[in-house]
Amino acid sequence: MSRSLRVLLAAALCAALLVTLAPLALAASGPPPGWTRIATGGLGNPADAAMFGFVNFKGRQYCFVPEMGDPQTAPPAPVLTAERSQYFDYGQGWAGGAFGTGAPAPRKTFYFAEGTTRSNSTDGSFDEWISIQNPNSSTASITLTFVKPDGINIVQKVKVTPGTRSTVSVNQVLGPDMDASLILTSSVPVLAERPMYFSYKGFAQGGSDTRGYGL
Repeated sequence: MSRSLRVLLAAALCAALLVTLAPLALAASGPPPGWTRIATGGLGNPADAAMFGFVNFKGRQYCFVPEMGDPQTAPPAPVLTAERSQYFDYGQGWAGGAFGTGAPAPRKTFYFAEGTTRSNSTDGSFDEWISIQNPNSSTASITLTFVKPDGINIVQKVKVTPGTRSTVSVNQVLGPDMDASLILTSSVPVLAERPMYFSYKGFAQGGSDTRGYGL
């Protein structure tokens, strides 16, 4: 079996092995700083003794597959993923929770395909917001273009000062019972999210939060 094929198989097996934590031979090379090696193993080939393994970092277990090359090379430096979990009891008793991952980088353009401010006895009520963070040293000039089903756009201008966050109430901009997508453009790279709270058809309360699709 070629080494490249064994590496691919190792990656596929990692998830299953991480669950079972089958006893594997300890690797000779140590983990990166701050990581604790749990166990490593190959696929029946002694040359692959450090092909994959399990590490523990701050109480969470991860599976790694070192890059192809010298099988005794220590695994790459840890790459972490951050999430933000948030739980709430929104103003009108709409309790719930939402989570999201951090954005990889600021952008000048964001797209939000879905959005609504519906408020009626059939659909229930929705409160939509746009949160904008400006991590730059200069002011961000923001243009919010709300694209409605009838093709008529509504444009809102916002300025976000350096190192601050600004929040726009979409309900105040559009009024009630409006469906609209959003195109957000900025003079400097920013971060944008769309929090939304709802009481859907009067029986499902909660909220959600999503990052825009950035370019």
